[in-house]
Amino acid sequence: MEVSNGALIHYPTTGNQAADLTITLTKPQLLQLLATAKPDGLDTSGDPAILARLMSLIDNPNPDFAIVTP
Repeated sequence: MEVSNGALIHYPTTGNQAADLTITLTKPQLLQLLATAKPDGLDTSGDPAILARLMSLIDNPNPDFAIVTP
């Protein structure tokens, strides 16, 4: 994965480079992680500082953002 211009991009790779961090989680756990930025109860292996760096890039949503305007 890479983060570029504010977008997280996942692409297949054939390389044998080890991941800095591996997280195993369900979809509900992913949504909770994105909402709270707390990795409580997740199965992780590797450097936990990587997740902290990734989560620092996520902005808090603006509840007043007008998705649809008349």
